[in-house]
Amino acid sequence: MRRTLGINVLQCPVCQMTMVLLAVITRREVIDRILTHVKVPREPVEADEPAALYYDVTGEPVPSWVIGVDPDPDERGPPDYDELIDPPAPEM
Repeated sequence: MRRTLGINVLQCPVCQMTMVLLAVITRREVIDRILTHVKVPREPVEADEPAALYYDVTGEPVPSWVIGVDPDPDERGPPDYDELIDPPAPEM
């Protein structure tokens, strides 16, 4: 992520110090035990508001109105010739 996005994933977001990777946990029973201990639900929880589907490079969620701005892209055709030309400037 550092090379492509310029994000240092090992930098602490609070104190800016470099963190050390201690372990990569892949066993489900260990993950469940840790999540239970820190009181985080092990399964997804239904939210009142839909969760963000995409995040920008800063980690902020992209608003849902940005995603899918073009509701029906198949109904569009190629632009008309007139749409490619800027209108003339108004006379002053």
